Amino acid sequence: MDDAPPWVDVAAQDELTVEHPAVLQHGRQRIAVIRAEDGRLFALDDRCPHEGYPLAQGQLRGCTLTCAWHNFKFDLRDGRCLKGDEAVTVYPVRVRDGRVQVDPRPPQDEGAWERGLQRLHEGLLERRLGQVARELVRLLEQGAAPARLAVEAARFDAERAEWGSTHVLPVAADVLTLMPRYPGSTAALPLMQAFDIASDNHVRRPVRSLADPSDPGDDPADAAARLRALVEGEQGEAAEALLRGALARGWGRAELEPMLYGPCCDHFLSFGHPLIYQTKVFDLLEAAGWEHAAVLLPGHLWGIVSATREDTLPDWRPFVQRLAACADRLPGWRVAAAERGTVAELPPDAREGWWRAWVQGDRNAAFDAVVEALDGGHAPAAIADLLGAAAASRMLRFELAHDASPAVQEGWLDVTHTMTFASAVHHAVQRYCEPDGLRPLFHAARFVNHARVLDARPAPPMPRPSHEAASVPEITAAIRRRDPEAALALGARYLADHGPDDALRHALADLPLEDPYTRPIVVAHAIKTGRVACELADRLRDTPWAHDPILAFLRFAAAPLRERPVAQLVHEARRLVVEGKVPRSLT
Repeated sequence: MDDAPPWVDVAAQDELTVEHPAVLQHGRQRIAVIRAEDGRLFALDDRCPHEGYPLAQGQLRGCTLTCAWHNFKFDLRDGRCLKGDEAVTVYPVRVRDGRVQVDPRPPQDEGAWERGLQRLHEGLLERRLGQVARELVRLLEQGAAPARLAVEAARFDAERAEWGSTHVLPVAADVLTLMPRYPGSTAALPLMQAFDIASDNHVRRPVRSLADPSDPGDDPADAAARLRALVEGEQGEAAEALLRGALARGWGRAELEPMLYGPCCDHFLSFGHPLIYQTKVFDLLEAAGWEHAAVLLPGHLWGIVSATREDTLPDWRPFVQRLAACADRLPGWRVAAAERGTVAELPPDAREGWWRAWVQGDRNAAFDAVVEALDGGHAPAAIADLLGAAAASRMLRFELAHDASPAVQEGWLDVTHTMTFASAVHHAVQRYCEPDGLRPLFHAARFVNHARVLDARPAPPMPRPSHEAASVPEITAAIRRRDPEAALALGARYLADHGPDDALRHALADLPLEDPYTRPIVVAHAIKTGRVACELADRLRDTPWAHDPILAFLRFAAAPLRERPVAQLVHEARRLVVEGKVPRSLT
C-alpha cells in the first residue's frame, strides 16, 4: 500500500541541491521540490499565493524561503507565511530507490471553509483586496455557493457598522441577480464589489457589541408596536434587545418583516436608505438562508434607529402637517386600493397630471397628486412606479455642474436616490399592507418634487435618438469616455429600435464591475441604480416613460463624476470655521 499511487516521480535524489530545486508539472499543479541547507527535502506549491510567481526561484535561508518578487517569506516545514498574508500549500515528499517522489494530492482539510473565511476576514480588515479576491476564488473553486459568500460580506458589515448596515447590504443582494451569467469562480468578480465596500468601510474596525435579548412576549403585533415605539424614542439598545429576543424565539420573516417595516415608514429616513435596505435584507436572507438573520437584522435595525429623520427639518414642516392631517384616511385608502395594477392601467390623463405635479409642480400639487391617486383606489405599487418615472425625469434634468462644484453639497449620488427610493416604495406597499405602509408614497412624492431645485435651467431637452443605428458596445464606449450626450443619443436610438433587450441589460449590469469608477460607494450606487432602472423600465412598459429609467441611468453612468470629496470638505470646513456658515445645500 505504501508504494501505491499517487506518488509521482520528480528527479534523482542527487540531482536536487540547495542551489538547484526541481519543479514538477502535474496537470494544473506546479510543485517545487527544494533541498534545505540541512539536507532535508520539502515540496510546496511553486506558485506564490500572493501573485503566483515561482517560489523555486526564491532565496533560501535555513527553512525559510523568500519569494524574489515581493519578499513574502514561507516556512518550508508547514507553509506558514512568515512575512506577508497567505500560507502556501505543502506536500508530502519521500525518497525511494534514489528517486525523489511527491504526493500531489491536495491536503485533506476538513476545516478549509472556516479557515478560508478567517483568511477572508483578515484580508478585509487589513484592506488587502488581492488576498480577498484569491480567497473568494478558492472558496468558489471548493464549491461554495455565491449566495453564502454574498451574505458573508453583509455579515461582516452588519457586525461592525457603527451606525448600522451600510451599502454593503444592497450590493450583496443585487449582485446575486448576476450569478447565472457568472458560473464557477467567475462569480468572484460581482461578489468582490460587496467585499470591496465592506473593507473600505471597516478597516480594522472591531465587532460591535449587541444588546442582550429581551422577551418579546407571545403576540408579534404587540412586539411590533413596542419596537416601533422604542425606535421612535431612539432607544436603540432596547429595540435591539427586543428584536434579538424575537429571533431567539424562532420568529421568522412573517413576523419580523412587518415589524421592521413600521419604523421605516414613520419618517423619511436618511435619503431613503433604511427603506431601500429593508427590501434588500429580506431578499438576501431568502437567497442565503434565514440562519443569517440573527446577524443581519440587528445591523439593519441599528441603521433604522441611527438614521437622520429628514422630515424633522424645518422645510418639511408643512408636509408633515399635511400628512398628519391625512392619518385618519390611510386605513380607508388601504382598504379601497387595488391589490395589483400597473402604470399603463392608470387613467392616461390623470397619470400625466400626477407626473407633471411631481416633476414640475409645487409641493402642494405634489402632495395633492398622491391624495388624488389614492382617492381613485389605484394600486399603490402603480403609484410608486409613476413616482419612479418622475424620478427618472429628475435624473435626466439634473444640472451636471452641481456634481462638479465643491460649493454645492448635493451631487449625482443624491439624485439617484429619488429613483431607488421610489423602487423601494414599490416593494414596501406590496410587502407591508398596513395603512401606514402608504406613508412612503407621500415621502417619495415630496423627495422627487423637492429635488427639482437640482434641475438644470432651462430644463435640458429629452434625449433625441442618433440618426444611425446604435450598438451596445457603442453605448458602453460612450459611458467609458464620459460622454453623456453621446450615451443618451445612442441609448435612445437603441431603445427605439430594440427596446431594453437582454444585450443592453447585461451590458449595463456588467459595466460597474469593470472598474469605470474609483470609489466603492460610487460603484455601489451604479449597481443598485442600474438594477432599478431595468426593473422599473419593465414595469413602465406601454407608457410614455418606458425608456426613461434606462436613459436616466445612462446619463448618470456616463457623467464625469467628481468622486474625490477633499475639495468639498475643505470648502465646507473653511465656510464653517472662518465664516460661521453651514454647507450650501440646495435641497
